Amino acid sequence: MGGLPQSSATTVEQCQSACLSIKNCQYGFDWNAKNPSGSQCFVSTSATLGSNADTTHYDLVCTTTGGCTVTPIENTNSPGGVSQSFDTLDACKSGCLAKQDSTCKNGFDFNPSGSSGNKCYFSTSTATSTYTGVTHYNVNCVTTGCGFTPIENTNSPGGVSQSFDTLDACKSGCLAKQDSTCKNGFDFNPSGSSGNKCYFSTSTATSTYTGVTHYNINCVTTGQTTAMTTSFSGCTVTPIENTNSPGGVSQSFDTLDACKSGCLAKQDSTCKNGFDFNPSGSSGNKCYFSTSTATSTYTGVTHYKVNCVTTATCTFPEIANSFSPSGQQMTNITTLTACKDYCASTYTTYCKYGFDFNPSTSGCFISTSATVNVNGYPGVTHYNVTCTGVAIYRPGSVLLSKLFFNELTLILESLTVLCPRIVLAGNLTFTGKKAHPSGIFSDHGLVEASLPVTGPIAVWQEANNTNTAGGVEQTSATSLDMCKSQCFAAKDTTCKNGFDWDYSKSKCFFSTTSVTSASNGVSHFTYSSSVGCSWQIKNDTNTLGGIQQTATSLDACKASCAATTTSSCLYGFDWDVANSKCFFSTNSDLKSAPGVNHYTCLNATTTVPTTPGLNISTISNCTWTQNSNSNTAGGIKNSANDVESCKYNCVTMQTNKCQFGLDFDTAAADGSKCFFSTTSTVNIGVAAGVNHYNC
Repeated sequence: MGGLPQSSATTVEQCQSACLSIKNCQYGFDWNAKNPSGSQCFVSTSATLGSNADTTHYDLVCTTTGGCTVTPIENTNSPGGVSQSFDTLDACKSGCLAKQDSTCKNGFDFNPSGSSGNKCYFSTSTATSTYTGVTHYNVNCVTTGCGFTPIENTNSPGGVSQSFDTLDACKSGCLAKQDSTCKNGFDFNPSGSSGNKCYFSTSTATSTYTGVTHYNINCVTTGQTTAMTTSFSGCTVTPIENTNSPGGVSQSFDTLDACKSGCLAKQDSTCKNGFDFNPSGSSGNKCYFSTSTATSTYTGVTHYKVNCVTTATCTFPEIANSFSPSGQQMTNITTLTACKDYCASTYTTYCKYGFDFNPSTSGCFISTSATVNVNGYPGVTHYNVTCTGVAIYRPGSVLLSKLFFNELTLILESLTVLCPRIVLAGNLTFTGKKAHPSGIFSDHGLVEASLPVTGPIAVWQEANNTNTAGGVEQTSATSLDMCKSQCFAAKDTTCKNGFDWDYSKSKCFFSTTSVTSASNGVSHFTYSSSVGCSWQIKNDTNTLGGIQQTATSLDACKASCAATTTSSCLYGFDWDVANSKCFFSTNSDLKSAPGVNHYTCLNATTTVPTTPGLNISTISNCTWTQNSNSNTAGGIKNSANDVESCKYNCVTMQTNKCQFGLDFDTAAADGSKCFFSTTSTVNIGVAAGVNHYNC
């Protein structure tokens, strides 16, 4: 069994919560119900599995991520769009989603009848007009995250004491209540006695208090994280204090969580306008489902707005006695309904060509091309697929195939979120079933959750109409997403120079050189790593000596900085509001500068939305500090060859969770760059080319 014992966990649910509260949870946990209380739960420290009687190992399964909805409006365009080189709708979509936070945030137009290079236009505004034959696509993308900003020797008077005795536990507890009792952050006193270290703040007021650190919490929600289900919508719940919606209908729920769950279960009918919750009301008179969007002031009551993402709507036109050659059989799917559900969940990737179903053998075959042999197979029906909305999938008691796992991984990476190990969040009722990537099983279906961003995020920079000479074709990569995925996996070896993607031929070539040249219809992609940013803003402040960038909007400046936070934008950036100019800071020395705002990237902690029946946990990340030309003695060598991989390995592979930080030697040979520190003593300024990082 081995692993880290969790003596306080006496149920499987508590064991999972304990696992999720530490970074080693990437390897799952073991549970032995027959052991004495306090010796039943062990958080695994490696991926190696062994045989142990009466013990069940739980791997963690990634089930969701943030994403984008693309909504078509036919016979419509957005005047003034910028022409792109993409000649297919899928390529235009992919290109827009890759730039949705900068040059394609207003969506795009696609004209299938346009000449090559004149079919796809990225919109420059939200204005639209009638244009026959052209379809405008609105793009709505979602991210959710929280970050903590520490303020040393500071507290917030009047905080409420919590039972958490470690900083990580205090952070996790605060995140779980960030929309209610911990929305003002918390104080942590490492010298306090047990049960008197962590205090949830009751106001934003702060004062000086030596030895105590106050943590402001900053949560960002720009859309909605959804599960993969055809029947459930992902939702955000936004509180408005001292407010109610008159005329609400009383419900029987007496706790806020129960009221939320009840509302979300009815969000498409009796609770689409949100709800009010009065914690001082009598039993049966605390929770009210709103009947309108009107609100008014009401002291002591909180109104909760509910915003839900709609699910996909798919149609399946039939072609009788026909099939598509070389279909991929889904051996675990044996009904037409299940085959349709699976296709609906993957229509943007694996099932974009539809599927064949043979009722005599209960065979479901996902088509791999648009070719259909009409009247070529009596008894078999080919189903084309057309969907609008968000592709979501809830399989219920279904053993999922390896294809689904591979496709899920590609979806995560295509949305620029790396999933190095799949993770499940939430206190679920386990029934001894193993959850494993080779066959994800759950007796209640996949659930709504969110991905802990503990590793680098894949940020791809695309150079249109550009390629490199001598690229090596990757025949197994038949889509841009697959090419990205395979290149990322080999980014330190055979794909360190990026790759070329030929849009007209759908071919992937790993570059053998960084020298580029013009090539119509081909794009060169290079990879950079970053972390999720929760932006700390200091108004009317700047740094001296900043380097001006080409970005002309704040969003573009943020995106550019986020992609290079470990190099050219290490110190954040200054934004000149009046002149719309972006300057990457070269130092952290802040000065007064009216009209200029300084932005610092804080590593975001991904949170999860509320789901009926689930108590969601979260995992926090590091905010790294750097000492240049500095090192520690006796470090443990790791094979990572870039600083982001070194950071990630340190956090996830070290049992002390990278307590002492790491050294990264920028000049050393590959395989000798990364060292995990074993001491807190840092030799400042004595090691040229070596940087020490603390988590």
